[in-house]
Amino acid sequence: MPLYLDTSCFLKLFFTEPETESVHELLATEQRVIISFITELETLSQIYGNFVGGRYSKRKLNDFLSRLEGHRNKNPFEFRVVDISIFQIARRQINSTSVHCRTLDRLHLAAMEELKVRRLLTNDRIQAKAAIDLGFQVILP
Repeated sequence: MPLYLDTSCFLKLFFTEPETESVHELLATEQRVIISFITELETLSQIYGNFVGGRYSKRKLNDFLSRLEGHRNKNPFEFRVVDISIFQIARRQINSTSVHCRTLDRLHLAAMEELKVRRLLTNDRIQAKAAIDLGFQVILP
């Protein structure tokens, strides 16, 4: 059964954070890890934002971008494009749940539904609650 990797956990593959080791261990046991275009876009935004904010050099930026591209050809990762219909799915999800989460997190959940992925690896507890409310299985690192 595939695992959807949201941005909060995908970024752990680039930046060392307290949950980085746990994310690596969890991913090592997976056969299929789905990276949606939303996750990729949010990751690019974080990588460029940190560069523009002066947190690292152009050389380090290029290293991060190269590593991101390298994940495309690396098992168990599958990069997937999502359809514009995720906005309608997200709207329906909002209307059918009492658990609120941020818009991009809601779009991740809609992408999961569109891609027919039922398992989520996230470090975001609010998104996790919304996912559970929708019947998704959630793994927290």
